[in-house]
Amino acid sequence: MSSGSYFPVAVKEASIPITSTQRRRLGIPTVSDRIAQEVIKIYIEPQLDKEISAHSYGYRPLKNSHQAVAEVKKYVLQYAWVVDMDISSFFDNMSHEKVLKALSRHVKENWVTMYVKRWITAPMQDKNGKIAMRDKGTPQGGVISPL
Repeated sequence: MSSGSYFPVAVKEASIPITSTQRRRLGIPTVSDRIAQEVIKIYIEPQLDKEISAHSYGYRPLKNSHQAVAEVKKYVLQYAWVVDMDISSFFDNMSHEKVLKALSRHVKENWVTMYVKRWITAPMQDKNGKIAMRDKGTPQGGVISPL
């Protein structure tokens, strides 16, 4: 990775049921891609985690849904309202340009941005072997996708 010569291969597409009529597309990276993504995640997560609200529990280190429920139980006694946000199909539609712009604001190392760009733009291979390029979104299922 340090030489910049590492390139991810196409991500294998899989899908799981969300409801009886809807399915969520997942991307299954190779083992080498998962290892490389974990390296970047370990490197940038402490920097990025400082930027996220302490009240956010999704995809956070040392935070989980049980802690979120405990917070809600505490706040429900103090407030008459709750704010919950979930952007429909966010991972499928997020702008590569905006992700890279946001990342470059918080992470100054060009090699990190280079690899993240390679991962989010890696092609997707369906179950029949057909490879499709992607101009938006990131496949859920990789180590780096929630970050």
